[in-house]
Amino acid sequence: MGLSREELAEIVAASPVAIHSTDRDGAVTSWNAAAERLYGWTAAEVIGAPLPLIALAERDGFDAVRKRVLEGDPPRPFVTSLVHKNGGRVWVTIAVARLDDGVVSFTSDMETLQHNLRVILDAIPAPIFFKDAAGVYRGCNKAFEAYLGKRRDEIVGKDVYGLSPKELADVYKKADDELLAARGVQIYEAAVRYADGTLRDVMFHKATFDDSRGRLAGLVGTILDITTRKQAEAAQRTMHERLALADRMSSVGTLAGGVAHEINNPLSYVIGNLTLLDEALRAAGNGELGQLATEALDGLDRIRRIVRDLKTFSRADDDVRGPLRVPRVIDLAVAVASNEIRHRARLVRELDDVPPVIGNEARLGQVLVNLLMNAAQAIPEGDADHHEIKIVCRASGDRVVIEVHDTGSGIDDSIRARIFEPFFTTKPVGTGTGLGLAASHGIVTAMGGEISALPGAGRGSIFRVSLPAAPAARAPETIPPQVAPASGVVRRGKILIADDEPIVTRTLARFLSREHDVAIAKNGREALDAVTRSSFDVILCDLMMPEMTGMDVHAALVERDPSLAERMIFMTGGAFTARARDFLDRVPNPRLEKPFTMPTLEALIREKLR
Repeated sequence: MGLSREELAEIVAASPVAIHSTDRDGAVTSWNAAAERLYGWTAAEVIGAPLPLIALAERDGFDAVRKRVLEGDPPRPFVTSLVHKNGGRVWVTIAVARLDDGVVSFTSDMETLQHNLRVILDAIPAPIFFKDAAGVYRGCNKAFEAYLGKRRDEIVGKDVYGLSPKELADVYKKADDELLAARGVQIYEAAVRYADGTLRDVMFHKATFDDSRGRLAGLVGTILDITTRKQAEAAQRTMHERLALADRMSSVGTLAGGVAHEINNPLSYVIGNLTLLDEALRAAGNGELGQLATEALDGLDRIRRIVRDLKTFSRADDDVRGPLRVPRVIDLAVAVASNEIRHRARLVRELDDVPPVIGNEARLGQVLVNLLMNAAQAIPEGDADHHEIKIVCRASGDRVVIEVHDTGSGIDDSIRARIFEPFFTTKPVGTGTGLGLAASHGIVTAMGGEISALPGAGRGSIFRVSLPAAPAARAPETIPPQVAPASGVVRRGKILIADDEPIVTRTLARFLSREHDVAIAKNGREALDAVTRSSFDVILCDLMMPEMTGMDVHAALVERDPSLAERMIFMTGGAFTARARDFLDRVPNPRLEKPFTMPTLEALIREKLR
């Protein structure tokens, strides 16, 4: 059952949509005010007459729709053009519904609909476009104009692929052909360059649409800028990778530190025994074999330095802070980065005598290694004679300034302010993480300092680190790796050696017994028993021993006789506990870092016996 005439009259009177009805023969039976405005004819001019308004080319189509609706088909909208009273053509959408004795048509002006649609589409920030099946643009919004850098009248009616970047035209066409063949929805990501020159990651959403007769008409697409999302995802992946790397490096660092500690004991007695062998061969007049022993000692000294550096940069004491000597940290950093530097530039050092700074040696070393590696990587390989990396250390008022100069590619002024931002890098993908300088900035700031990047003189860059000098205080005493034996006659002393490594004690006893009376203790308890039975001028004691450590021996001697505790010299292959680190920070006793050389030990013993 269709609408009654009474029901229709109320709708027709109030509707802003053009509504007219015809009987089964096609004569107009109603015509509202909106129809008069849309078509130009008044109701008096058309009621009772055949509908004259549909353009001749579309008349057969309209009559076919009207006939199908009269036969019971559901209402079906279609697009057509009508002839205005003044002769102009009006594009409209018509929906036809059945009445008891005819049909009613609801007509909407396409220009008004298109205008409203355009207003809506232009308010959407994502680029939107319409293409026909032949690949010609039929519409777009303002965001799409900005995307292509063209006006709408330069886009609509033009070949899609002719306006696309050459390298992407074939990709777009292939994707569109697949979508048009499948007649559905298509979603994919791509990297595209906008008209303003920026390269962005985007997501294309496309879907096909049909015309009023159900024929494939084209496709509509949107372009969503997902650059920020992709950067966030990349940053998150990088952070996970960095955390995983940090976890691996922590394990490797612990392993390296442990390996270094285990190497120190055998290295100590190998160095000691070779020293004695060298002296014996030379005393016997066998200079050739003595030369071999000397060269072996030189090689062992290089190993000793490598182990020392490895131990410094693998310490798990990142939170430990104290006075440190900057030139020593520079030397360690240079040793780590030297392989990267030597193929690219000459290394120049200008290191003044500066006061200590408060900080963590491994952390500051991390900063300097990063700066030296960056300087090296800014210089191409194979031209070291024409490039230079210079590291400068000087005092400036109450601060210590460290500078790393390079003659590399330099840093563009437009990005200089961003280089300390996390994940910002100018290095190729897969080479730089963008975290090295950000981490360095955090370390230096935590030490109360500043780090900055300056343009180099003529070319390259200068990275400057400024740190506050430590208050006047004695830095922890660490015996330098080589000390010349003191001159002059020194009295024969009585020395106790306490170490849980038998070969170490035998080697040290063999060397020291040439000038002193030596006793051996295999552990801390034997050392205390020996002190109870006899008096010693010097107690050479390993810091870390099982059951009773050198720290425990010191504590017992402080209670028993503080003067005995003052005679202790500690040997250590690395303090790996918080208690040991705190102990070495508190006690003034000298300490020897294993592996040490025999002349260093001899000089320290002589100093104690004066």
